[in-house]
Amino acid sequence: MLKEERIQRIKTMIDQEKSASIEDLADRLEVSKDTIRRDLIQLAKKRQIKRTHGGALAIQKEATIF
Repeated sequence: MLKEERIQRIKTMIDQEKSASIEDLADRLEVSKDTIRRDLIQLAKKRQIKRTHGGALAIQKEATIF
C-alpha cells in the first residue's frame, strides 16, 4: 500500500469512527505503530485530525450559522 493511500484510509477511519488508537490502526493496516505515528503527525500538521496520547480524534467541523 502506498503512503498516500494509507494516510487517506487512516483519515477515513478516524472520520467515520470519530477516534482511533495507534494500536488499532497499526493492526488494521498491518504496519508498525511508528509508521502510524508518523502518518498521524502528518495529518495533524495539515489540521485534518487531532492527535491524542495513543491515538487521534476527528476534528469537529463547526456548523455554519446563517
